[in-house]
Amino acid sequence: MGFFIGAATNKVDRKGRVSVPFSFRKAIADSGVQGFVVFPSPSRKNLEACSYERYAELMEDLDFLEPSDPRRTKLSQRLVSDAHEMMLDTEGRIGLPSGFVAMCGIDNKASFVGKAHHFEIWGPDQYEGQAAKNREIEDGEDVSLPWLKAQAKLARSGEGGA
Repeated sequence: MGFFIGAATNKVDRKGRVSVPFSFRKAIADSGVQGFVVFPSPSRKNLEACSYERYAELMEDLDFLEPSDPRRTKLSQRLVSDAHEMMLDTEGRIGLPSGFVAMCGIDNKASFVGKAHHFEIWGPDQYEGQAAKNREIEDGEDVSLPWLKAQAKLARSGEGGA
């Protein structure tokens, strides 16, 4: 699957359908499969969408938690029980899962946000608030990829943190 980049806000029709941005539809089509999976974010009030391949990776990650772990139960609810398989219609639209529309602050518009290997669907106001927070950088904070990669390697090796 190609990369999901950029952001777009599209109108939601009275039947709850919204057009998926063209570049996202192209990334989906590049996978050779017309469908994808949508589920509520485990950490924010938005929906996440990914290819079946990426979804399989998430399921493998979920297996690291013991079946009796309450965190696995909560994650399973969102990632598995609440997930929906989506297919684009002939006009490139999807029907948004009605149970999650209000949770995400989606009314008559939905924002699609590229995250490289997956994308998110937000209510426009909620997305703008989150995007503003994400754009803030504290004095001395380094969010460059080389620095973050080095920190992640240190954390995995047990040699450092923060």
